Formats: sequence, C-alpha cells, structure tokens
Amino acid sequence: MGLTTSDTFFDPQPAEKPKEEMKHHPTHPPSSFPAMKACACYKPDNKGSRAADRGTELHEQLAAILESREWDGAEPEVKWAAERVLESAPGQHDIAVETKVVVKRGAADLTFGHADAYCDGHLFDLKTGQHKRDYSPQMAVYGLGMMQKHNLPSITVHLLYSAFREVDSYTITREEAEAEVFGIVDATENPTKEAAPCSYCSWCANKESCTALSGLATTVSDGLMDLPKSMDLGKVSDPAEMGKFKAIADHLKVWIEAVNAKAKEFDDIDGYHKVTRKGTKSLTDAWDTMSELDISVFELMSCCSISYPKLVNKFSELKNISKEQAEEKLSVLLSAQIKEGHETKYWRKK
Repeated sequence: MGLTTSDTFFDPQPAEKPKEEMKHHPTHPPSSFPAMKACACYKPDNKGSRAADRGTELHEQLAAILESREWDGAEPEVKWAAERVLESAPGQHDIAVETKVVVKRGAADLTFGHADAYCDGHLFDLKTGQHKRDYSPQMAVYGLGMMQKHNLPSITVHLLYSAFREVDSYTITREEAEAEVFGIVDATENPTKEAAPCSYCSWCANKESCTALSGLATTVSDGLMDLPKSMDLGKVSDPAEMGKFKAIADHLKVWIEAVNAKAKEFDDIDGYHKVTRKGTKSLTDAWDTMSELDISVFELMSCCSISYPKLVNKFSELKNISKEQAEEKLSVLLSAQIKEGHETKYWRKK
C-alpha cells in the first residue's frame, strides 16, 4: 500500500521477480562428476557450445513429449528416446520429468541436479552427443538422490544414446552409489589433490594454469627447445615467452597428428568408440540435374550457392583479364551480393 504525506504520494516499490531456480549445484554439478572422477582438480569452464545448445533443445523436446504426449515438432531422435521411456516406464502416467534431485550426506545437502525422467525405480537420461563416455558417476548422483528420496535399496538406470539409437540399462545399489559419489567429492576436496590429464581437459576452467598439462608438455619437449621460465600459460604476457609456448604447441601438434594417423590403422582402441560420418552429398552437373528433375533454371538456382574463387577464375578466363582485375571488377559489380566470411588469424613460423 502506498504512503501518503502532506506533499506527495509514494507508490510501493515493485516486488522483485523471483530468481530462476538453478538447474544444478554450483560447486558439484552432477554432469561434472565423470570429469571430477578423471581429475579431482577439474572445474567446468561453463562456456557454451553449439553442441550444448542443441542438447538443451533436444532435452526440452523430450520433456514436452513426456509431459503432454504431443509429438509434433520433435526431432526423430527425440521421438525415439520418448518411445524408449514409455516402453520401459512401469507406469506411463506417473513419469516425473525434470525432477529436482538432491543428494544428502548426513543432514547436509551435498549436491543437486535435475533428472530427465523418473518412474517407480527407473531413471532415464538422454545423451545426445556423438561420443559415448562413462556417465556412471553422473548417474550415481541422480540415482543416489532418488534412492534417498524414495527410500530405495537400488535403482535401474537407462542411458538413452539418441544419436546411436541405443539404450544402456543397468542397476546400481545405494551402497555403490554412495561409494562413487562420496568418493569423488572427497577427492575434489582433498587439499593435496593433484591434476591428471584426461579427456575433459578442453572443458576445464583450469587448463591455462594446469600443472598436469604443462608438465606433460615439458616432458615431451624437454631437451628439444628452450622452455618458458614458468609453465603457467594464464600468466604469460611477454611475446618472447609466448613464442616458446607456441613452439612447444607446434611440437606437440606434430606428435598428436602422428598418434591420430597411427590410430586410423586400428579397428578397436580401448576407451574409444569409432564413429563414421557420411560425406556431404553434392551434384556434379547442374544441367543434367535440371533435366532429370524437369525443373526450371530459376528453381534450381534457388538451391545453389556460388563459389566466389571459381567465379573469379571463370570471369578472368571469359574476359581475358588477370585474376586481380577480375576480382576488382566483381567486387564492384556484385557488391550487393557478396557476403564475406569471418576473418581468421593464425601464426606462421618465421
């Protein structure tokens, strides 16, 4: 209610909007448990990516299907995942979607997150990535929270790999989940913990100053070049020192490329899953395409893009001028049509 005084009227301050609930624990997010198990020093850098954005969108589609049973607009892999949930859930009408899961240790909250779907002792989690990883530490968090909440001795986990159309189901007991979750947290909170290079280094906030990565680089490069005074990349500011870091990186790149080339000779490698990507389809002849489909040149052109370098070469040939002259003329004639990509910069060895 407003306050009236002898000289004016004061409206009440608008109520603050409620803050959006966090989706996961700020220190021990469940999705980071696989990385924290691999390296106790791991901290997520929280940088977004195209793959992460797509994963979020697909999770939202799955939640919408399970809540409303409306399938329109969802991508095929999400529909597949929803079908697997509905097939495996003991009670289809009792599926809890995006439920907050809290893990307690004693009386204190240890961590929390949101489970994709849960129904009567069955926990479902959608994985949309192109690589299979060991997600058991993350699922131990969700599983333990659900077992604590519903007083269960065990829980069945269903990992839905939508890109592969595969389901990995297994049962975990409360004791197993406690040992996994509490053990990982204890390791991360150990003041004498040491970093370990792992497959999650690219997403770690500590990668620039990581002693494990710099130590690995030092070991590989030792004796081959003059090493920087300090291997803390996050603190480097001298161009001369940066040059040493760049030289180490180039040296490691050669070794990395050699390892990847050798890996192609193997059909099976421990800890890795071979993924085959189909090549991009293209059409070799525009006129044959037009005649086979019986469409006009205008309709065909609406589906096409033009290679600017090839156009420069062809224009140079037809007008009997140099490529430089051709590009200069085209830049004027087609100024409204030309779209220039983002500029890229890189370092080349002197």
